[in-house]
Amino acid sequence: MAATLCGLALLGVPAAVRAAVLYDIEPDFVSIGFAVDHLGLFTTTGHFGQFDGTLLLDLAHPDQSRVEVTVNVGSATTSSLDADRMLRSPAYFDVAQFPAMHFATTSVVALTLAEVRLEGDLTIRGVTRPAVFEARLEGRRHDDTLNAEVADFVAVGKVDRVAYGMIADRDFVADQIDIRISAHIRLQPDPPDQGPATAPTAR
Repeated sequence: MAATLCGLALLGVPAAVRAAVLYDIEPDFVSIGFAVDHLGLFTTTGHFGQFDGTLLLDLAHPDQSRVEVTVNVGSATTSSLDADRMLRSPAYFDVAQFPAMHFATTSVVALTLAEVRLEGDLTIRGVTRPAVFEARLEGRRHDDTLNAEVADFVAVGKVDRVAYGMIADRDFVADQIDIRISAHIRLQPDPPDQGPATAPTAR
């Protein structure tokens, strides 16, 4: 679930893009969505509206990239108010005791020139377990408004809710939760002889 996360693949990066770029992860430019199956009959989808964190994106050296994000689980919303209340209840996120979940990468592994694997620790309801997301950059293009190269970062993964103590309704709600994180980011070139560039926000 967590956050964030961020794309870190070479994807034919031009020579000018060398330096690591530090982005803030903010809801204005990032979305964190989830989906869960109900016995194959229908799927509930939703998203988290409040989160923050940082993405250190190093296109030249993907293994040096890092992601850390904290999500306010009470901000989970679906198309059903009843489902929203259920998610906040002790049977699921137990917002009163555990208001946030947290993800931080421990390693980044290049899978292909277009994809990487984000491995890290995910904490939900006070339980920390390993989590894996596969990430890629999509739609690299020049934005005339920003006069800069931009791309969409997409990361997907699955979280086993039971492993974090969410054992309610297993006869109806699937154990595996699909997570999709997407962000619109501006790729910063390395200014000549000025070292790493930084950008304040994923945008």
